[in-house]
Amino acid sequence: MRFGAFSPAAVQRILEARSQPKTPLDALADDHRSYLDELLENNLAPPRPTSDYQDLLREEPDDGRAIIPPWEDYPEALEPDHPGGDSA
Repeated sequence: MRFGAFSPAAVQRILEARSQPKTPLDALADDHRSYLDELLENNLAPPRPTSDYQDLLREEPDDGRAIIPPWEDYPEALEPDHPGGDSA
């Protein structure tokens, strides 16, 4: 309408001259956009209230102490002659 061209051939020439082809990735994204938009519109997992996480902030008697690796609890297990130890 803007260029006064109404025949299909004229419209095709105008589009070829003024348009840029889409990359395969853009074309794929456009194909799936409506599907993804539909998924994002449905809020299936609403955010939890912060009160659900307050229990994680509770201080326990063990808080702040150094963590001892399990191999330091049983150093004899690392000895080559001990069953289950490293014999390589």
